Amino acid sequence: MIANKNWLALAIVVVGGLACYPVLFGGSTTVPDELLQEIVYVDKDSGDVFLLRARSSPEIHPETGEPTLIPGMYCEKCRTWKPVGPMEMLQSSKVTRVCPIHKTPLSLEGPLPD
Repeated sequence: MIANKNWLALAIVVVGGLACYPVLFGGSTTVPDELLQEIVYVDKDSGDVFLLRARSSPEIHPETGEPTLIPGMYCEKCRTWKPVGPMEMLQSSKVTRVCPIHKTPLSLEGPLPD
């Protein structure tokens, strides 16, 4: 459990650092895709799950073109990914995310979508 929180914290620091680097050091404002971590996004309308590069939140759904994809975390009891809120909220809040159904802690580890 602690390892999951450490992994999330590290991921947030890396993504935040990559996003801030150009502003702080005068480089390009676009981060190359190969430097962005892949994270699970959940469509807030349909529940569809995608593994995409962590660019923004909400992210654009690749099939509909609508900004409906929210970062997700996995519920072991439901055996499904749950939307957990915008990336900014994940970066600033230290609150443990819980499944809305089972009230158990959510995890960043679970079966990855294709």
